[in-house]
Amino acid sequence: MLTFRTSITFAVMAFIVALTALLIAIQLRSLRFATHEAASAYMDATSTKVLGRLQGELSTISSLVHVLATSSSVADSDERSETGRAIPLFKA
Repeated sequence: MLTFRTSITFAVMAFIVALTALLIAIQLRSLRFATHEAASAYMDATSTKVLGRLQGELSTISSLVHVLATSSSVADSDERSETGRAIPLFKA
């Protein structure tokens, strides 16, 4: 038979172990949530950065196509050689 002092000691120990387990579970959940939020923020920033770069590239290509489309030396030329009149435009 357990004495009153032993019973109280076991009850307090069980309470401390239960609180410790709850604290560890809460910290693990908080860490997982913080990691998820940080990864989401990083991916959002990266996506925004890549979108800006792609828009810049598309703008450059669009302006190049516009210049080539309005250039009379390209539009009127039937030459298909490496020394045609359009080559300086491509190099520029």
